[in-house]
Amino acid sequence: MNLTGEQRRKLREEIERVFLTEDKLTSIFSEYPEKFGGNFYNQISGDNYPTRLVNLIRELNNRELIIYFIEIVRYEYYNFDQDL
Repeated sequence: MNLTGEQRRKLREEIERVFLTEDKLTSIFSEYPEKFGGNFYNQISGDNYPTRLVNLIRELNNRELIIYFIEIVRYEYYNFDQDL
């Protein structure tokens, strides 16, 4: 599943809407090393959270891991958009 630019933007907005902080994102990736590998989030570049979030979505998309991420977030955060 490759996301378009518009879909990546919508995903970023949805992550921000459900208040996924950088700490929560770090926890998600550390809890699912079998899906993402060790220290996945820590390898994402960026000087601040918004930049890292954009880079994270791009990297997940490029590595074809975005679907796993969306499934996990939907499971853990019931108010996360189900249409993504």
